Amino acid sequence: MSREQYKELFEKLPFQPIADTPTVRYYTDWRLFEERLGIEYAEKEDAVPSEIESIGYDVVLGREARINRRVRGASITEASYDSDPKPLSLMKVSNKMQAFHAYRWNAGIVVSVEEGGSIDRLSILSGSGEGYTGHHIVVRTGRESKSRMILVDYSGESDGLKTFFVEVDMGQGSSLDLDFLALHAPSKPVYTILYTRLGEASTLNVRLLSSGGMMSKLEIATIAEGAKSGVDVKASDISRAGTRSDVVLTALHKGPETEGNISARGVALGDGYLAQRALARIEPSATWASSEVESHVTIIGEKARGYAVPMLEIHTGDVVKAGHEASVTTIQEDHLFYLRSRGLSREEIEKLLITGTLTFSGVIDNLNLSPQVLFRL
Repeated sequence: MSREQYKELFEKLPFQPIADTPTVRYYTDWRLFEERLGIEYAEKEDAVPSEIESIGYDVVLGREARINRRVRGASITEASYDSDPKPLSLMKVSNKMQAFHAYRWNAGIVVSVEEGGSIDRLSILSGSGEGYTGHHIVVRTGRESKSRMILVDYSGESDGLKTFFVEVDMGQGSSLDLDFLALHAPSKPVYTILYTRLGEASTLNVRLLSSGGMMSKLEIATIAEGAKSGVDVKASDISRAGTRSDVVLTALHKGPETEGNISARGVALGDGYLAQRALARIEPSATWASSEVESHVTIIGEKARGYAVPMLEIHTGDVVKAGHEASVTTIQEDHLFYLRSRGLSREEIEKLLITGTLTFSGVIDNLNLSPQVLFRL
């Protein structure tokens, strides 16, 4: 589709499909996005904190795409509507914000990993600025290739709106390890999507650490299309005071003997809001598949709100295993009293719980970051 066709689609589509349930309808406050749809593109980029700038980036996306370093085993080129593979060729545009991104994104890249190639480390920063920034990444992994990538989705303190979409098409027998760090500020709503299609016998490992902003809509959707493909997602999500997050983690099984695992931990602080949804769907064609989903959210603060929503749909009688688990817990006063009697202050107890959640996914250890520093960003 052309940019103009996506614009026409944007004018027709709702923010959220009617098919969703009334409960799901309110997990994202779409009004915060709607209020900013008419803003201009960002003229100036937000400064990146030294704590995450120190990661070092091969590619930086801001007002434009800047390729700082070529990576052996892959080609990196700027994306356009005529790129090969073409942006938005994998995922179907299904709501107003996705169509908005489709016709307004301003910077992107295409990463093609060679057949049998190996990428030890490809790091990409998606920044933002005052106004609108839209970034799009397309990744195609060749047969029998092995890749490790780092994605940092940072929205700075300036006012505005951001969309960040990543599409990954994995070739037969390829593998991808991905550390995904999403740090959103309370000054702007952000819509982020990671959409991956897995070929036969391919494997995907995603480690997510997200800190919500004014309204963070974050989706990780994996399609296990090829036989014997597998996906493992570990997520750590935090909503600080004054922030809102709707995190959706999905594993769709289409191929036979596919495997999926989604494990998520979250914490809502102060008057923060966190909805953590984990969904696994096993199609009739996905015989002898196995899938597990779990979500656990801790609430710290009388005004904080947290939701853990696991969903499991099975459309075949031939499965190896399928299960789901969820919990939403609060810190009880008797627990606080016990821990404080052992010499811990309330602040120290909360810090331990927050640190445990932030480190669960493994992103902090892999990128050698400080939980305390990230919490302040």
